[in-house]
Amino acid sequence: MSRALLLAVAAAVLAAAGIVELASVGRRGKRAVDGRRGGRAADRRGVLISGLLVTPAGDRRVMIRDISPTGAQVTCREKLPGSCDVLLKRGSLFVAARVTSADGDEAALRFYRELSDDEIERALLSGAQ
Repeated sequence: MSRALLLAVAAAVLAAAGIVELASVGRRGKRAVDGRRGGRAADRRGVLISGLLVTPAGDRRVMIRDISPTGAQVTCREKLPGSCDVLLKRGSLFVAARVTSADGDEAALRFYRELSDDEIERALLSGAQ
């Protein structure tokens, strides 16, 4: 079973049980969200929280798998478009991003502006859309 499918199944089971989201599950090492290592790498927070991705193909409910000041990794039940501009929404967080890679129901986002630690914390603590 693929990791994305496993996460989607876990999210569905949690939603059915009345648990809407999981809180932060820790930090990962230095590595950029889009998979690159090096000077642009940032600390990522592994999470499993819901959000909304506004895309040229329409709005998509997504699960944010990890987030950093420079980007995020998301999964969706539908195919996500690649190489386009999007808006990621989670609570009071609205951030413009570029889809740097998309593979079926997974996508890596690079934010156009760097998020502060406070913005990330507020997004993690805010309720679902």
